[in-house]
Amino acid sequence: MLYRPAAKINKIDIKTSDNFYAATNHQVGIEICSEDSNCCNLEPPSTEDYYFAVDSTDTFIEEKLSECQDFGLKRLTGVKVSMYDDDGWLGEYLKIYLANQGHYNCPINKWLDNDDDQELSLECTFQK
Repeated sequence: MLYRPAAKINKIDIKTSDNFYAATNHQVGIEICSEDSNCCNLEPPSTEDYYFAVDSTDTFIEEKLSECQDFGLKRLTGVKVSMYDDDGWLGEYLKIYLANQGHYNCPINKWLDNDDDQELSLECTFQK
């Protein structure tokens, strides 16, 4: 992962794949960790407001970022996506936007679908 000046998270986009069965209305959680081992969690409620529909992008800003709102990152050391049910979900990407700094792009290329695959560690690249 890359070193960057400290910046605060101000937006997260989660894109669901265009695969016919990719959608879920169950909770998909995100954990973002910085170099000092501090982590924040984005855990959208499993309601229609955060329905991870086929080929759609869910955007989280301000209070919708939960504890990731204004979370400071000098260096991103880990991103995990997890699923809290066995419904199955296939994402396309996760983007973490930093205030005035660019964003991290984290491709998702595996299903979250059963007890064995309920958590994925993502590899992210920084883009200005």
